[in-house]
Amino acid sequence: MATLKVQVVKRSATANRAVKLVLGLWGVVILVFHIRSAILSRLTFVEGYRAFTRPWFTTRSSCASLVVNYPRSRHLKMVNCHESPDGNLLAIDETALATLTFAPCPGLRIPPAIQKFHNLMVFHVYNSTITDWSGDSNSISAAAHPRLFVTAVAMTHFPSRFPVGLLQPLPASLLSIQFCGTDFTSLPDDLPSCWHPMAVVAFEYGALTEIPASLLSLQVFTLSLKGNRIETIPQLREMPPDVDVPELSLTENPLRELPDTLGTPTTPIDRLDLQGTNLTALPPWT
Repeated sequence: MATLKVQVVKRSATANRAVKLVLGLWGVVILVFHIRSAILSRLTFVEGYRAFTRPWFTTRSSCASLVVNYPRSRHLKMVNCHESPDGNLLAIDETALATLTFAPCPGLRIPPAIQKFHNLMVFHVYNSTITDWSGDSNSISAAAHPRLFVTAVAMTHFPSRFPVGLLQPLPASLLSIQFCGTDFTSLPDDLPSCWHPMAVVAFEYGALTEIPASLLSLQVFTLSLKGNRIETIPQLREMPPDVDVPELSLTENPLRELPDTLGTPTTPIDRLDLQGTNLTALPPWT
């Protein structure tokens, strides 16, 4: 009986030592991977990181948020950003990046490398002049960005036309496209056929004096034209039947009058925001 107890004690002690050894080795492995990832994160640092991540099994730069920034020189001239920033973007682990911002740049060419970020959720362009956002290779698209839900462009100049890179089949996840402080004087007629139903489409504080009638056919909860240069909006008469516009904002436009009637009696505008306009009277349909 005593011999049996001794054997049980020895086996228990052996098992305990084995467990401690395994746990110790596992701790060493974790420490080695952690030190390796910390060293690599320093060696592969890219300017503009906003949220570091340190995955164990990659040798590339990794972050959740990146600002591609073109700083001013000592003479207050922008550095040359006509060259595509593809190089820096290609060095980044595409599985980690969730937010990408370009700001500021007087000659920005949207790089084809944006199409490799399949987990991108937010895309911003701020205080830039976009000289190339021309098509398939550098577009926002359903195939390249299946998780994207916000695209915002602010204080940005478009020398030629509305960006073709936003006229491709967009991600079904995209809920909001917003332009603020741009210099569009007109919008494409085919936006309703290019864009799927969304929560918000906004063209705010821009240079629009009129809109295409087709814009009112967008399947969107909130359509905002706030802060433009619109004085009249006869396009409301051309709204197709049975189109429901839950919310239309014409705030802070020099709006002088509204049409007497909408397209048809079955064309409701649930909420019409007219604050800060020059209207002195409202038609019966309001």
